[in-house]
Amino acid sequence: MFDVITFGSATRDVFLRSKAMELHREHGLVEACFVFGAKLNVEEIILETGGGGTNNAVTFSRMAKMRTAVVTKIGADSPGEDIIKALKKERVATEFVQHDSRGTTGYSSIILSGNAERTILTYRGVSSEIDAARIPWQKLKAKLFHVSSLGGDLALFDRIIVHARRLGAKVYWNPGLNELTRGVSVLAPFLKRIDLVSLNRDEAALLTNKKTADLRGIIKSMRRLAADSIITDGEKGAYAVSSKSV
Repeated sequence: MFDVITFGSATRDVFLRSKAMELHREHGLVEACFVFGAKLNVEEIILETGGGGTNNAVTFSRMAKMRTAVVTKIGADSPGEDIIKALKKERVATEFVQHDSRGTTGYSSIILSGNAERTILTYRGVSSEIDAARIPWQKLKAKLFHVSSLGGDLALFDRIIVHARRLGAKVYWNPGLNELTRGVSVLAPFLKRIDLVSLNRDEAALLTNKKTADLRGIIKSMRRLAADSIITDGEKGAYAVSSKSV
């Protein structure tokens, strides 16, 4: 049995740092600009793995020293091979990773300006297409199931919850935009069936139909929607919210 099994996307990320990017600030917005058709010098390039499924798995394995596995999907290509190598290096079990011979592994280019602000260009590939029928559910045994974005596949999320409950395992959820845009009326029943939901302040505002500035209203709504939740707020830290206290 594993301590944690994570579900979510897997991507190959390339970080490009360039001083050639010009930043323009106007009306509270920051825009990164470059001349169309120009060739720009890059001072640094870093290759990493990304995606909610793999990032969370590595975090649990590296920081908490937990026995960890990941359920995700990659293509039969070199970026997919790089992801498998990186996971094995971090002692994350890859036996539940799905390989798609017809699809392409997710890929992101992260452009970093001189002051570390970033722009992300993301190609999802097959990363959000986990096939429930290919998951060996009878082998999926863990104390905790951590679920990040599934590309909006709530049927798969429902099956994960049912499976976890049969095992007496906990379910933590970090939904993505594809899930949150389904609306609170659709997501509320799922929130009642899990142990913890984790959102940043903007995501919590979207879920609760509140303005981002209305922290009190967001927390009040989250206490009603979920038994326990964590709301992160950048440099201000985070709020641990339960139906009974904050």
